[in-house]
Amino acid sequence: MIAEVDRLAKTRNLPHARIALAWLLRNDAVTAPIVGATKMDHLETAVAAALGVQLSEKEVTALEAPYVAHPIAGFT
Repeated sequence: MIAEVDRLAKTRNLPHARIALAWLLRNDAVTAPIVGATKMDHLETAVAAALGVQLSEKEVTALEAPYVAHPIAGFT
């Protein structure tokens, strides 16, 4: 996924974080992101900027393609 984020960020001339946040904001399954902001205004600025990025279905598919689901371990 990192390579695809890098490619997309370069193609769109956007920071990697904005691409990642744009994906995150359109994905209801992710409920606890680790963003790394140290101040609330940093987070608000990052989210506001990411809201302006609309990823196409093709871009989302490319971003998600490397992910391989694995079973949850430790529960029976």
